[in-house]
Parts: sequence; C-alpha cells; structure tokens
Amino acid sequence: MIRAPFSSALSLLICTLPIVLAGCTEPSTPEAEIRALITKAETAAEARDLGDIRPLIADAYTDRRGYKKPDIEQLLRLAFVTHQSVHLQVYVESIELEQPGVANAIALVGMADTAGALPDVDLYQFDVRLLRNDAEEWQVVEADWRRGLGEAP
Repeated sequence: MIRAPFSSALSLLICTLPIVLAGCTEPSTPEAEIRALITKAETAAEARDLGDIRPLIADAYTDRRGYKKPDIEQLLRLAFVTHQSVHLQVYVESIELEQPGVANAIALVGMADTAGALPDVDLYQFDVRLLRNDAEEWQVVEADWRRGLGEAP
C-alpha cells in the first residue's frame, strides 16, 4: 500500500522534471554560444585534441597571412608536437555582433608549457571573426593573433 503513492509521486517527478528544468534555463544568446565555442577550443587545445578543434574552424577560413584551414591545422599539429603540455588562461575581452550570424571577438590568451604558481607565460591577443554556419553553429572564419597587446599592424 505504501508503495503505490511513492511510485506515483516518483513517476510524476520523472515526467515533470524535464519540463521544469527547461523552464529554468536561460535562452541561449549568440554571445553565450560564442563564449561556449571559446571554452571548447580552450579545452581541446589543452588536451592537444585537433579532432575537437577542427570543426570550430570554417572550411572557408582565411586570414591576412594567407593561411587557410589546412595551414592552421598544421600550425596546431606543430604546436602540439613541440609542446607536450599546454596550459591556457583565456580572457574574452569583447564579443560584438556585427549583424545576425556575424560576430567579432577579442580574446587575451596566456600560454604556458607548465602549470604552476609562476609559469613562464606568453601572452597573445586574438582578434577573431565568426560566422554562424548552415547548421546554426558558430565557426571561426578569420583570425589575427599577435604576441602581447595592442592594435594589429
């Protein structure tokens, strides 16, 4: 007899929990999606996982240096071979939506070979242009990076 009310209450909780949780979550914004992409890229880079980074870069990627997506993949492979350990600290300085589906982001990235209290850190500034693709996912289509801070040359 005690089992039936408990079972009904558990069934009700199981059926309503997804609805309640869906109602409590904030709708995704383009800025939140771009921040999630940056976090995913950071995690993949620290894991030295090119397979997780590759889909974040658009096939149409190009930059002022003349690099295309395969060139960026090669640079990442070289970095992962050269640095057996990668530690990043990323600070997103800004995300600006130029128009729906087009955004520009500036991120400051501290890179170190080792973790610790006083690692030898290189600081880079990344200026990134992102487009939302046909699958409604953000991808990097252009990037510029430089050591230190300041305006691009």
